[in-house]
Amino acid sequence: MCINCKSKNVISKGSRRGIKRYFCNDCKTSFSSKRRPEYLQEIIFKEYFLQRHLE
Repeated sequence: MCINCKSKNVISKGSRRGIKRYFCNDCKTSFSSKRRPEYLQEIIFKEYFLQRHLE
């Protein structure tokens, strides 16, 4: 469902950094989901933590 116009005429446009991208064919808006898979959140956190720890 589109976050802008609430239409169900939405298609998936792939993903970026583990976050799914969507495109609404009615209002021509692109948007992304807010959720990341748990395994990806863990990997990102570990990379961030290690990078901050080494500085």
